[in-house]
Amino acid sequence: MSKARAFRKTKVILSSERAFEVVRRPLVTEKSTLGSEHGQVAFEVAITATKPEIKAAIESLFKVK
Repeated sequence: MSKARAFRKTKVILSSERAFEVVRRPLVTEKSTLGSEHGQVAFEVAITATKPEIKAAIESLFKVK
């Protein structure tokens, strides 16, 4: 049997320069346009960025939670 992992939530703090490196540009495709009708936005991000970095960058650049 597998053991349950304890996940740690750590606060990622990014400089504004790193935030702009992580989030490259918005994606404008047919699929992302359909998603925007439901309040979703798609971005091209750096291949080396992790999910917590992407979340922190979006929250800091666009002042959302």
